[in-house]
Parts: sequence; structure tokens; C-alpha cells
Amino acid sequence: MRLWRGRPIGVAILTGLVGVQGLGFVGASYELAVASEWLAASLAAGVGVLLLHRAYTMWSFRRGAWLALVVLSATGAAVSAVELARGVGGAATWTSVVGPTLVALYLCHPAIRARFFHDRHRTPAG
Repeated sequence: MRLWRGRPIGVAILTGLVGVQGLGFVGASYELAVASEWLAASLAAGVGVLLLHRAYTMWSFRRGAWLALVVLSATGAAVSAVELARGVGGAATWTSVVGPTLVALYLCHPAIRARFFHDRHRTPAG
């Protein structure tokens, strides 16, 4: 497994993408506030802050971040798969099935999952 700053490259990339998405929501909230769309600006800012927090918790290998990303990825892929089964989706829907499925499978790899579920408070035996 290749590492970057002590973390698997895939986790670093996912963390970066979630962080960029969070910054995008914060930027969108500014644009919405300038247009006097206060409710939408508040919601966008809240989502942006939550995504930035999720990126930090992923970078810190918190169990909750792993669980949230796996559950949300699997749920998103399932919803998109239902759209495809109903004949509603197109190419973008296929992307929204394949992408989250790959993210969930990557995070469920034993070596990656172990990074998030190691016991930090365990004392060495002996």
C-alpha cells in the first residue's frame, strides 16, 4: 500500500475531495448571501462546515468518518441503482452508482478499514 504523509493515498485523495466539496459549499453560501438568499446560504454554509469536519475526521482516521462515508456511499449507489432499474437515469446516474460503490469497496478493504478501527487506547501487553 502506498502512503502519503503516513496515510494511504486513496484516503488522502478522498479526504481532499471531501474538503474541496466543503469549501465549494462555503463559497456557494457566500454567493447566495450576496444575492440575499439567506436560507439557502445558511444551509450551504452548514453543509460546507459539516463536510470540512468530515474531511478532518477522515484525515484523523475516526471510526465515525469511516462509517458515515461507507453508509452514505452505499445508500447513494443504491438510490441511483433504483433510478437505473426504473429506466430514469442516464450516464450521470451510472457514474453515481459506480463512484460511490468503488469508494465503499475501497474503504471496506481490510487494510484500509483497520486504519480506522485500530484501538488507540490499548496498552501493549507485557
